[in-house]
Amino acid sequence: MKTLLLPLIIFSLNAHAQNYPAKHCEIFIDRVATISGNQHSSIILFFIKTLNDRLDSSIEEVGFHQQSKSLYAGSMSISNWKNDLANNYKYSPDYFTLAYTTSHDFGSTEYVGSFYVKTKKGTYYWLKTADGDNFQINKGTFNKIIAFQGRRTNSLDPDQAAPTQYNELSYFNHSNCY
Repeated sequence: MKTLLLPLIIFSLNAHAQNYPAKHCEIFIDRVATISGNQHSSIILFFIKTLNDRLDSSIEEVGFHQQSKSLYAGSMSISNWKNDLANNYKYSPDYFTLAYTTSHDFGSTEYVGSFYVKTKKGTYYWLKTADGDNFQINKGTFNKIIAFQGRRTNSLDPDQAAPTQYNELSYFNHSNCY
């Protein structure tokens, strides 16, 4: 059911937009970092790379189209689908960051969705998992990254983050883009 909802939502975003799967490394997760925040929060920081010469025009936005499910103080809430916009990393035209808190002292949140780049022509390039499904970002994802690194990153520097070209993190970069 989740897989069927996203195409309908994508279509409703812009009925005239072109939508393509990112099969040629137009957008990919280059690195991931794990960060500890306030109230023992567990944060995943994504470093998103675009290969701009493979896009049909310049970038309008990069982001994650997602729905979240939060468990907070014993009650569950599910958000509407929305786009979270990524930030340029140090004003780079092809490197972006996006962070998600997966848990803290009072609860946890799971995010389900797809990364995307939207061009000025209105074209969307969608990054999904190897089997074409939405990404699942949660406390388990956080723990998997830590298990690979052997520690929390606790840095906003991509050089300190875990590269996704390794098998253990290929969930984020199944095309082995770099």
